[in-house]
Amino acid sequence: MSKAALLCALAALACHGSNPGSADPAAPEPGEFSAAGAAVLNACSPYSESSNAHGYCIFQQVRRVVRPLEAASLCAWAGDWASECSQSWTNLYMPEEKGLTRDTLLMVCGEADDCALQVLDARAESDTETQVRLCELHAGRFARDCVGHAMERWWTGEPDGQSVARVASIRSPYADRIAYFVSASVACRGIGTCQGSDEIRRWCENSVEGFKAHPEKCPRPRPDRPGPNRR
Repeated sequence: MSKAALLCALAALACHGSNPGSADPAAPEPGEFSAAGAAVLNACSPYSESSNAHGYCIFQQVRRVVRPLEAASLCAWAGDWASECSQSWTNLYMPEEKGLTRDTLLMVCGEADDCALQVLDARAESDTETQVRLCELHAGRFARDCVGHAMERWWTGEPDGQSVARVASIRSPYADRIAYFVSASVACRGIGTCQGSDEIRRWCENSVEGFKAHPEKCPRPRPDRPGPNRR
């Protein structure tokens, strides 16, 4: 699902003729929410004269609501605190036992790229190429970091030669992050080759020489990265 499609789900609640990036205390109306959502709006209404204070209040109160669309709508009206607001709520509902899908969590993130990065790290796909595409689609200015995390999970999973060949064929704007770990597999573990997409092959061949000359620079597995991506 595209980021635009996810945001469309928010539009029905968040768009009331005002700029959803502002902290306009007149919208949304308490009557459009559950009791918990209305309680958040009522608690923050005394701060309506200050967009910063009003947004901060929503950020502090948003965990009182349980409905994803309500959380997304409230955070959309938190102004400069929108990103912190969405991160706070999605962190609470990140565990899979909470029953929310990754797409739902990304919808609550809205345009907060740092929130999307946290969701994609915590709810990573086991297939590395799929995860790379999700990073490109949702992580915005943190997409390169997101791809790097995906590749760290792949490396930690001790991929075999078939997996190296599959990952080396990925075409991505972040080929350098992919090639770094492909070359590490080739030079540091002796598994696979640099054959793949043209850009990854070029990056990989250059990096292999560096790892061979300085094996102490080979990356260490990162067991703290959730996953790991094994394919």
